[in-house]
Amino acid sequence: DGFSIWDIQDIARQVCQALDHAHAHKVGHQSLEPAKIMVGWDGIVKILGFGISTMNALSASSSNGIPEVLYYASPEQLRAEACDQRSALFSLGAMLYEMATEQKPFPGESAEQVRQAILEQVPALPVRLKPNVNRGLSELIMKSLAKSPQERYQSGAELVRDLENCKSG
Repeated sequence: DGFSIWDIQDIARQVCQALDHAHAHKVGHQSLEPAKIMVGWDGIVKILGFGISTMNALSASSSNGIPEVLYYASPEQLRAEACDQRSALFSLGAMLYEMATEQKPFPGESAEQVRQAILEQVPALPVRLKPNVNRGLSELIMKSLAKSPQERYQSGAELVRDLENCKSG
């Protein structure tokens, strides 16, 4: 049944702390995706690729299929607008969706279909896809995936606070 609420909470907490720390030092992650989140045997989470952005590759058409990083791009990244920490929290939300439901929030058969889904569609509620998903977690994920950065979590600490409350639900 995928990740437990405790696994999701632990991984998300560590990722959010790292993103907040980087943001405090005026560093943002421009291409957060599962391949850049490593969980060590001791449970310590490390985020890779802070200095490398593969988002520029999204502007080129891919003849080999859909670039994996595209599934986690925020709407503002796809519109080539200014991105901040909230964009990385959108990417984390897409990963949390996948961890909770075992499905990508914005599927598509082509890169253009995925782009359009991210820009225009609201994914199904995680709790509707998997009834055993915690309702609070489902709401948290949907807030993370809001199209507008102003409607998302404004910091990792804010997301973690709500995530902590999910365990009791």
